Amino acid sequence: MLHLLPILVIWLRSGIESDERLCASPVWASAGYAPHLHISAMANEKEVADAMRAKARAVRHGGSYGGVFEMCVWCTMKKRCIILGVGGSMIDVVAQFGSKLKTFSPAITHKMMAGKMINKKLMSATKPNTTVPDVNHFVSARSKVRGQGLTKATGASAGFLPDGSRRSAASVAEEWAWRLEVTNEDGDGLMDCFANFQMMPGTAVSWKKIRNEIADEIDNIAKMVEAKTATAWVDCFRVCEENATARALVSSPIHPDVIP
Repeated sequence: MLHLLPILVIWLRSGIESDERLCASPVWASAGYAPHLHISAMANEKEVADAMRAKARAVRHGGSYGGVFEMCVWCTMKKRCIILGVGGSMIDVVAQFGSKLKTFSPAITHKMMAGKMINKKLMSATKPNTTVPDVNHFVSARSKVRGQGLTKATGASAGFLPDGSRRSAASVAEEWAWRLEVTNEDGDGLMDCFANFQMMPGTAVSWKKIRNEIADEIDNIAKMVEAKTATAWVDCFRVCEENATARALVSSPIHPDVIP
């Protein structure tokens, strides 16, 4: 890899590029970098499949990364739905980012909250002066009343306090009658949510098992993409890598000096 600038571009193929964070080395993994791939509309199936395999390699690194593509893969594998709280909005992850994937009837609907950990407190994903979420952490959530909590309470969408500062994620969750649950803050927050949903221990062993399972499925999807039998996954992958909101919804290790 030729280092010309602090942030440089590596061309994987004519239709796909990445930044230096895609390296297979665990250096970027320990730093919590998210390996985003920029996929041209002209990329062919082989190029997209190779990019997916690179993504699978990245997912296998513990404590490094977790985003909406991994959520879509997990949901389709487990036949479950994730409702993700982002600021004052609720997002059906698969419907939003994988709308062309084969539909299924979810056995269970899970809830998660995206936010930014600041001074050991999870704050709303809504940041002043931008419509793009500001996120570094996911926590699982449960309805305080069984069967409820999927309809936003009246007037619950305000993203800021009267002084213009962020609201806490807990205050938004309270309006939705959600109870937030603590998850790992060293980069495995998303995997910890999955472990919680699957009633597995919240341990590094569980997170690694889940990471490998998701990565194996991504590798399987890549094979289908290369065989031209998974165009819906190509669309999902492209949206998750190119959509500004999707790119922002990523868990990473919490830095003690994180900027509000």
